[in-house]
Amino acid sequence: MDVDLIERILFSDDEEEIDDDDLRLLSYNDTPGETEADFQKTIGVDPEEYGTYMGYLISLSDQTSDVHKKASLFFHKRELQGLPIETPERNVAKPEASKKKKPTKSAAKGKSDSKERLLDAGDYILPGEVEGDVDIFETPREVRRKMRALLAKGVTQAAFARALSQMLPEGSGTLNPQTMKAFLAQKGVMDGNTSKAFYCGYVFFEKHRLRDNKPMSKHRETMEELHPTGVDTTNNPKTTRYIVSSATRSLGYDQYGVMHSSRY
Repeated sequence: MDVDLIERILFSDDEEEIDDDDLRLLSYNDTPGETEADFQKTIGVDPEEYGTYMGYLISLSDQTSDVHKKASLFFHKRELQGLPIETPERNVAKPEASKKKKPTKSAAKGKSDSKERLLDAGDYILPGEVEGDVDIFETPREVRRKMRALLAKGVTQAAFARALSQMLPEGSGTLNPQTMKAFLAQKGVMDGNTSKAFYCGYVFFEKHRLRDNKPMSKHRETMEELHPTGVDTTNNPKTTRYIVSSATRSLGYDQYGVMHSSRY
């Protein structure tokens, strides 16, 4: 059903507004056979389609029908407003049977180019990248979020792992897809901070940002303020032991990867 067409037929911008309690409506025609048939004709549907749309088949002889009363009121308002009731002549092309079309070569190429660009980190070289010692100003959780967002665009984990491997210094091996999968499965703010996937992911997205000339986010600016030499990528938070006072109740990281303690 073409809703836009129906609205253009039934409504205009300058008709008189008539409230439901207008006294002129007290004399509206209460013949159900006329109003419902006219309404179906106006909106361009047959009785069966009309009944199905309303959720049940409406009996045209039922004068107690709420639909009948509202339809009668609708047409009487239009008469008072001087608006047309008859459906204007229109040529509506019948829709052909839907067929699945194969993507054209140009469309397929565009899609491929899009994925290629997603995996292209550009030519920018970060300080320390050649040595494999780039300072990281993001938490593992934030890098995981960016990685999942990219994978959600149709990039395979295998292809992504190959692209991330290029962030490693020459001769230092590659990033195993299983390593990346294990990193993505972790949840804590700093969980996975020693993973090769974390390092490669940060370098990849930072090069992306510079390639696209995007400014640093507020989160990123705060990370640089709180971690002037980069976040810790050496000590695993799950295995590192800390010396604390007897009044310390627990230790935990905030959203910026800064550890805080709570006391009894």
